[in-house]
Amino acid sequence: MLGVPGWKERYYNTKFEGLDDEGRRHVAQSYVEGLAWVMKYYYEGCPSWKWFYPYHYAPFAADIAAAIDVESPPAFELGTPFRPFQQLMGVLPPRSSPALPVALAELMTDPASEIADFYPTDFAIDVNGKKFAWQAVVLLPFIDETRLLDAISDHDGSLTADERRRNSHGPAYLFLSDAS
Repeated sequence: MLGVPGWKERYYNTKFEGLDDEGRRHVAQSYVEGLAWVMKYYYEGCPSWKWFYPYHYAPFAADIAAAIDVESPPAFELGTPFRPFQQLMGVLPPRSSPALPVALAELMTDPASEIADFYPTDFAIDVNGKKFAWQAVVLLPFIDETRLLDAISDHDGSLTADERRRNSHGPAYLFLSDAS
């Protein structure tokens, strides 16, 4: 109901479960950080392996514009990149758990797992005015990095030598053709 009086308040109340002005500023500031992260990523390399946008929805453009502070650009903590299995556990759904070693797959599929809440079997989707379900916003919980890494580290000893190799960062290669 854009354009109908109260549209901005309705959006924030519906998508962000009601935010005061300070909450809206935080959402917009986080979005601006995301824009800065993307720009830095493409022009300077990854500015942070830890940063993520902590909301499912974007703020309005006017709120984003108000949050931009060119005098004080966002600062990022670099952190370290996830190893391959950590990354997979942060993005795969439980039904893709066979791509992981058995001990780690069980963390995703066992309802008694200490991180089972990261992998709900029932979750909401918001079609958000779209026609098809695949266009919906999937309202999954955000992964808590510390809890994920702690749970995985408890199973590091159960990995085979080949799985440990697969779960490491290898050398970087640059492939060029003769025409380059």
